[in-house]
Formats: sequence, C-alpha cells, structure tokens
Amino acid sequence: MKERSSPTSRAPLQRASLLARLARPAGGAPLRVHCAGVGGTGMSGLARLALDLGHEVSGSDRAPSERSESLAGRGVAVRYEQDGPLPEGLDLLVATAALPSDHPELLAAGALGVPAVKYAEALAAFVAARRGVAIAGTHGKTTTTGLLATLLKVLGRPASYIVGGSPRELGVNAAIAGPEFVFEACEFDRSFLHYRPALAAILNVEADHLDCYPGGLDELVAAFADFACGIRRGGALVVNADCPGARRVADLVRNRRPDLSIDSVSLDGAGRVCAADLELRGGCPEFELQVAGRAVGRTRLALPGRHNALNALVALALLERLGVDPRRAATHLSEYTGVRRRFDLLAEGDVTVVSDYAHHPTALRAVVAAVRARFPRRRVVACFEPHQASRTRALFADFVDALASADRVLVSDIYLCRDRDEDARAVSAADLAAAVAARNPATEARHSGNLAALEADALALAGPGDVVLFLGAGRIGETALRVAEHVVTHPDHPAGNAAVLAPEPTQGPPQLLSRDRLERILERDLGNRIRRDVSLARHCTLRAGGRARFFAAPASEAEAIFVARTLQRRGVPFVPLGGGSNTLFTSERFDGAVLLTRRLRAARRIGSGLRAEAGASLPALIHLAERAGLGGLERFAGIPGTIGGAVFGNAGGPPGTPAVGDRVRRVRVLEPEGAVVWRGREELGLRYRGSDLADCLVLSVDLELVPDEPARLRAVRREVLLRKASAQPLGAWSAGCTFRNPSGESAGRIIDLLGLKGARVGDAEVSVHHGNFIVNRGTARPADILELMDLVRARVFAARGITLEPELRLVA
Repeated sequence: MKERSSPTSRAPLQRASLLARLARPAGGAPLRVHCAGVGGTGMSGLARLALDLGHEVSGSDRAPSERSESLAGRGVAVRYEQDGPLPEGLDLLVATAALPSDHPELLAAGALGVPAVKYAEALAAFVAARRGVAIAGTHGKTTTTGLLATLLKVLGRPASYIVGGSPRELGVNAAIAGPEFVFEACEFDRSFLHYRPALAAILNVEADHLDCYPGGLDELVAAFADFACGIRRGGALVVNADCPGARRVADLVRNRRPDLSIDSVSLDGAGRVCAADLELRGGCPEFELQVAGRAVGRTRLALPGRHNALNALVALALLERLGVDPRRAATHLSEYTGVRRRFDLLAEGDVTVVSDYAHHPTALRAVVAAVRARFPRRRVVACFEPHQASRTRALFADFVDALASADRVLVSDIYLCRDRDEDARAVSAADLAAAVAARNPATEARHSGNLAALEADALALAGPGDVVLFLGAGRIGETALRVAEHVVTHPDHPAGNAAVLAPEPTQGPPQLLSRDRLERILERDLGNRIRRDVSLARHCTLRAGGRARFFAAPASEAEAIFVARTLQRRGVPFVPLGGGSNTLFTSERFDGAVLLTRRLRAARRIGSGLRAEAGASLPALIHLAERAGLGGLERFAGIPGTIGGAVFGNAGGPPGTPAVGDRVRRVRVLEPEGAVVWRGREELGLRYRGSDLADCLVLSVDLELVPDEPARLRAVRREVLLRKASAQPLGAWSAGCTFRNPSGESAGRIIDLLGLKGARVGDAEVSVHHGNFIVNRGTARPADILELMDLVRARVFAARGITLEPELRLVA
C-alpha cells in the first residue's frame, strides 16, 4: 500500500509536478485523485485517463448518472453529497469549471493543503505529455474529436483521446492508447489557453459564452488566436475557410506565428482540402474528396447534414498531418456513426425521435436542416430547452430565426447555469416562444413550462409521420429518452386517444381472405370504428348512391390514419369522402370502404394563412378568413364540400380562373404505402379540376392568404353568392357541375343551346337553372343519373363533335 504523507509534507509539492505525474503511468506510486463533478462528460473522461494510468480515483457529484455509475463499476468511489469530508490521503483535487470558489470540497481541500486544479489544467498535463491534437470551435468539437479518434483506431494507429460525449465505435469517452492525444479544446472560461498541442483545428468561431467574452465576437476571435499561437513550434493549424470568424483567426495567427503551417478546408472550394460535388443521400453527405486541387476519391458519411461534411474534412486534414493517406482514411468515414446526443436516433418509425446537444442558433439550424434532409416531407417538431439565460438573451434574435425553421415548436423553461440575476430577469422561455410564433406563425410555438410539461406536450402533439427533435445542453436528453421509450413500447396506442403511434410491423403483401373472415378481422382490428353495409346516399349531396361494404367516420386525424392503415394492411380499397358534393357511387354496392372525413373539421388562423383539417367545410373557411381579414378564398363562395375535397379536385371556376389549389401552401397526406408526409403545392400535380392525390388520404391543408379588409371580402362573397343563386340550383340536391368545361367553351351553355334543360331519366333531371347541373328530384338512382349523363354526352357529341368529360367523381 502507498505510504500516506501528511498535509504538511504535501504542501510544498509543486502543482506542476503533481500534474506531470498525473499524466504519466503511475507505476508503484499512484496519485490519489478526487474528481469533483465526476459525472460530467469531461471530468468522467479525465477520471478514466487517470485510471488507465494506474492512479487511484474517487469522485463526487450532485446525482447519479450513467457516466458516474460506469466509473463506479471500475472501482471509483463516488459520493453524491458534495459537502462531506474528502477522502483520506488525497494528493490532488480536480474540479469542474462550474464549481464556485466557495464550494465545500474546494474549501476542504484548502484547509487540508491539498492542491486543487480546474479540469482544464489537469487536461493540459495530458496534452503536454503526448502529441496533442486539439479540436476547437463553437460547434462540432465532440463529433469531430470522436471521428478522428475512431479513424485512427480503424487505421491501426490507436490514439489516446478524450471526447465530450460517448462515441459509439469507441465504447468509452476517454482512453490511454497511443502517443497522440486527441482532445476537445473548449473556449469556455478560456480553458483552451492552458493547452500546447502539436496540431490544432478550428471548426468555426461564432458569438457564444458571452458571459466569459463580454467583448463579443472580436474578443472571441482574439482568444482563439491566442490559443492557436500556443501550438508547439513546428506544428500546424487547420481552419474552416468557409467560416468568417475562423478566417479572421487564421489571419491573426499568420502574423504572430509565421512558423506555423496553416491548412484550410472548405465545402465551397476555398480550402486545400475540399468536398466537391457534394450531395445528400438519405440526408448523409457524399462528395468527391479533393486535396490540393487533386481528386482523391468519392466518399460518404453515415452522419446526416452538410455540417458533418466539414467536420470530416477537418479530420482528414489532421490525419494527413499525422502521416495518414487521405485516400485511405476517406474510405472509412462511413464506419463512424457518431456520438450519443449528436443526432442521436432514439426511435425510428412512424414517430421518429432524435436527441441532439445543439444549444446555439447555428447548431439548431444545422440540426433542423439535417432532419429535413434525412427525413424529407415529414413534420419537424422541435422541443428546445434553452441553455443559460445569458446565451438566450445575447443571441435571442438568432434563436428565434433558427427555431422558426421547424414546423412546430415547444420551448421549456431556461436551464439556468452560471447566470446573473440580471440576465435571468431580462429574458424568459415564454418570450422566446412568443417571438418564434410571431416570426413564423405556422410553428404555433408555445412555452410548455418545465421539462415534465414539455414531455406531456410533446406526447400530445406528436403524430404519425412526425420527427420529434429534442434540443439542448441541459437535461432535455433525459426527456427525449422517455418519449422515445413511450413511442417504442406503445405500438398499439389507441389512435383516437393520442397522437403517438409506433410503426406497424411489416406484414408483407395483403393476404386474400374470405369475405366473412375479413369482416371478422376488421371488426377485431377496428372495433366500433368500422361499420358494415352503410347507405351512402345521405352522405352525398346528390342524395343518391349505393351502399358501402365498410364505412368509417373517424373523429380525429390520428384515428383516420389508424383506420386507413388498417384497411391498407388488409388489402381493402377505400375511398375518402368529405362533403360528398362532387361524388356519385355508381353501383348498388361499393365492395370496399368509405372513409368519411367530415368530422375532421378543426381550423384556425396561422399568421396570414389558415390551417385546416381535411373535413373543414370550404364555406366555413371562407367565413373564418373573412373575419380574420384574410383574402383569397372569397371568390369560391357557393362551392360546397370540404377543403380536402376542394384540394383533391382543385375546385374553382372555369379554366384560366383562380382555383383553390392556388391558395395551398402544403398538404399533409397519408400516402398509399402508409407514410404520412407533407407535400408542397408543387408536389400536388394541380391542374384544372384535378390533382395527383388520387391514391392519398388528405389529412390537413395549410392555406396562404393575403391581408384584406373584412368588409370588402364580405361584399365580394355576397356578390358571388347572388350571382350563383341566380344561375345555379343552389337549394336542390346536386353534385355541382356534372361535366368539365371543354377548352374555350362552357359545358352549361352548350347543353342549354341544345335544349337539354329539363331532360329527365326517372327523378334525375338536367337543371332548368343551369345546364351543367343534374339534380335529384326525389328518388333518383345512380343508374338514372348515369343514363342521363350518357344522353347529354351523346347529344353534345352528335351536335358539336365535343366529348364531355365528367367533372363528377364516379366511384364504381
């Protein structure tokens, strides 16, 4: 056992001597080291390094964590009270930078004469004892450090390392393994000024940690330059040439340290190491690696987002400085799957959950962009825990802009850390959420409250097809884990009760089932959500139609998705039906399912537009827009039915006049294979009286409108209704216009000129008010209406050589 020395004999020991011993193999004289804040990402890694070298380590923290429990498994005595006595015979106390000077353990160390150092000072000793390779920058340090250490290991050059996270391929966040020492050089508290690496990289330099840098970006640039000028003689610096702040640092370093070799990387061709012809495949970068203008080879990452291409270029440039062929290194980039809490995919499926450490506006923007690239056309629900009142206050406008790039936003209370009372009073999470909602009303951003409330809000809001993104450097990662667990462990969550649905297991192609067995299976799967043998006449404005074998009228969007997917999985064709104002079921029995969307009628104003569920009636939306002073729908007055049907059929006036589709921003749909996605207007295939939505279930619609005077909108609406009332049978049972207008002609005018008004087959009649309307005078059957349509088409073709195409949707 090591002989214990008294506090008096330890006092003269120089801190530098102790730190030098800490960074070397202990041999027969291990140090007794206590790590205050041992559960932190950096401190837990430092404890591992000391253990690897044979030193005796103890630690303390406020609460247990996965990292502290893992260290306990290696024999580290961890206490979760930080006001008790220090371990006996202690040689050195290493404290996290977050510990205040009056912390009980620091005071106890002072009383015992035990030297106390900050984490950065201790880490500097490990850098001094090896060939240090430092990764610095406002964002991306952890991912890039993990990537570089992983590549060195894969390439047969294992290095010592410490990473501020848990790299998946390395297993642990720190290890002593080789002469190089790859580490993160953090600018907080000017910690990186302690380090003297042989090589360093600066990923980016942006305004952050302004509690430490009150002079803003200029002061940060100067500090980064001081750090880079501390590189050992004969060393090298790699900078991101696409970042203005990093370029400023490089210019300062060139003047102060002409002996240093300065290298550069770029996505825009401005660096010595570049990514040419970059494209995102499945959200992950693929590019042609170029070194000094020479093509080296094409490579691909397993990490999503353009920003990770830059991180990879930095790692490759550093590897080249370490004597590794970039071509060889690039072939292994796809083997790195990243670090936990950096685009951490916790649950993937119908509801996908991603957790990320991003807590700076630039990082938030990059992660949201990466999600959109990785999961295109899906709704992004951003759940954000702001980190520090000072950061939130200083970068408020940038946070607003970054969060406004999501589709929906939930904000929790600010995680207060080292904040002055002035900053905490000056800004709030509620302020941030309100500003995001004002910047982009479509986000419907709101302040949830504490993390428990945010968790409940996320579970209530998230729905099929959503990517729920948890962002922040505080405790929101734990919230993300709980939400992901809920999604994974509730695959059969009642669709009508909550929005979260885990993905259905793959069933393969639908099996052919006997009629009775299929009915029993659907009743088992859907219960009272499905009915059998339902008359369709009362659900259609023509008051004619056969019966549906199956019929469902879901009360929520989630229930509609659940029912539709069940039908898809069982191979049952279904037809969405809104107001039934443009549809005729032509057979006596429809041998499939009808899914009535009329109960999905929620609608609300979103900034200068409306967000409406598919079953919201078009007349009701016209009134809602009018009251809100939003124009663009008023000329569609008199068109019955729902907004879902109006978009499906691109309802409107004659060719060349405005149609409902002109006001659509995007539509949320259930696609034939079961995916729930957003389709922008350009993806809808809108045309005269048609779209490419024939095989989709429209769920909701976002409309783009323009501010206008309610009085003017009311006058236009009334004028349109009066004009239509004078020429159309608005009170009769009809399905609107029966035929599409031929090019340059009016179907109604042609029918009128041929004297076909009043023509009848049974109770089906060509309206005497408008020739292009067929009305039901009482008991018209589908066969009567079809026969009358054929009669009209035959007469028009015989007289004018024009084939009238049905505008009425005919469902066999």
